[in-house]
Amino acid sequence: MPDNKISNLSELAEVPASDDMFVVVDKSDTTMSASGTTKKIQSQYVVPTIADATFSVKGKSLLIEGQINGATSKTTPVNADEIGITDSASSYVLKKLTWSNLKATLKTYFDSLTTTLTNKRITPRNDTVVSSATPTINTDTTDMFTITALAAAITSMTTNLSGTPTSGQKLIIRIKDDGTARAITWGASFVSRGATLPTTTVLGKYTYVGFLYNSVASVWDCVDVKIEGATNNGNSKIITATRDYSAVAGDVAYTGVGFTPTSIRAIFCKDSASVGDGNGFSDSSKTSFCVNTRQNNGTAHPSSTLIYSDIASGQYISAIVKSYDADGFTLTWSKTGSPTGTLNIGFICN
Repeated sequence: MPDNKISNLSELAEVPASDDMFVVVDKSDTTMSASGTTKKIQSQYVVPTIADATFSVKGKSLLIEGQINGATSKTTPVNADEIGITDSASSYVLKKLTWSNLKATLKTYFDSLTTTLTNKRITPRNDTVVSSATPTINTDTTDMFTITALAAAITSMTTNLSGTPTSGQKLIIRIKDDGTARAITWGASFVSRGATLPTTTVLGKYTYVGFLYNSVASVWDCVDVKIEGATNNGNSKIITATRDYSAVAGDVAYTGVGFTPTSIRAIFCKDSASVGDGNGFSDSSKTSFCVNTRQNNGTAHPSSTLIYSDIASGQYISAIVKSYDADGFTLTWSKTGSPTGTLNIGFICN
């Protein structure tokens, strides 16, 4: 072959065949000169083999057939990791895509889909603590929150509540005390709406409180309360109590019923007296009716209260139902004049 510049040769505009030749200088062979010996090499030896995962040009690794399969495995990618793609919008040139951008793209895509799940289980996200006076609940990561052995009164369920809930989102709070009944204060983020928020645990029993998020009022609506082994299901419970006629007016909680009642009957009489006795009723809406069968003048007296006990002219006490609670009920007592003595009461709860 006569001397000629490589640049003057005709161009092979296709992938070379495996037996096409290249001219190289073998620097390890100094037969021709100290700088090396001119030799030929077939193109099949220029392209690296499948097992050669270190081939590079100017420090850049070349992606070749088999190189991915022969590369070191990485189990968990991180956001900065890169994946090679061919860009269909740019003549299919090679580009890179980070793992972070791939995740963001997939999230946007799947969030846009409307999918019906059939025979699929959605596992609730659970969080559990042993005891806390101000439980930390993140509603972005929690569907059921459990306290297993509450050892102190809960002073606020709202203080450490966080998250950005959506309308209708569900939350279940399950509480069990450590063998001593503990008070529960819910705070402004929780309201009674269809069910009454429990204000105390029931000794040694699980209390379940179900909520739906109300995005209009920005609160969690209490829609159901269940206590372990406590449901009326047509059952009833009798509890007894006394009331000092001279006691200050106000709210009093009565417990020990074992379930949330929906109606109450009260039968009452003044201790060692022939006046002040009667019967009263309160229904599920807390509407009440009472008859003081023997008031101070010996006649019967009806009243729109659960209890009305008149023992002397201008001297009487009365009570209405304020709420039906998880383990009983709360009465609001009133007093007129300065009555004295003790009122004995039997409550039939249904």
